[in-house]
Amino acid sequence: MDTLAVKKLLRNVKLRKYMALVFACGILLMAFSDKFQKPSAAGGAYESVKKDTADESGPVRGLYDSDLENRLEQLFGQIDGAGKVKVMITYKSGPEKVVATETKSAEDNSEETDSSGSSRLSKSISSEVKMAYSSNSSANGEPFIVKENVPELEGIVVVAQGGGDIMVKEAISKAAQALFNVPAHKVEVLKMGV
Repeated sequence: MDTLAVKKLLRNVKLRKYMALVFACGILLMAFSDKFQKPSAAGGAYESVKKDTADESGPVRGLYDSDLENRLEQLFGQIDGAGKVKVMITYKSGPEKVVATETKSAEDNSEETDSSGSSRLSKSISSEVKMAYSSNSSANGEPFIVKENVPELEGIVVVAQGGGDIMVKEAISKAAQALFNVPAHKVEVLKMGV
């Protein structure tokens, strides 16, 4: 055998051993990556899960609007000249629950050099996201809720006995705009029929 051919063969065997070693190290790193990972300050990432609640009466209904509508009826009824008041609130969507998630990620970098001297860099990134459960509820399939966002308001309609008076109409409209931070075109005040 020619010495040049033997050298090529040895380089090729060394390259194969090196690649096998890098591959084995990568697998070990992925297997034990959770042991080396620092816990984040927030205790994991957050994932939003939308959960709409609807009933036969139409748009999203529930604690958000029935209790709130009653409170607004009492408040707007206190305005001078308003009289009896009815309030309806509509929402763009339902409440949004934010659940805690655990994220594990691993990164593997390897550089290969062939017999001609050129090199190739390989990078492998993997991540796994799992929903976090409270200690007793993983068996029930209940995720750990971090917070619940109230639904986004679509509009407010107020029907008042004094809704024909421009001063009452403006006072109710401004109060609703201030309470919900909505523009004037999303608040409508109407006169109640007899």
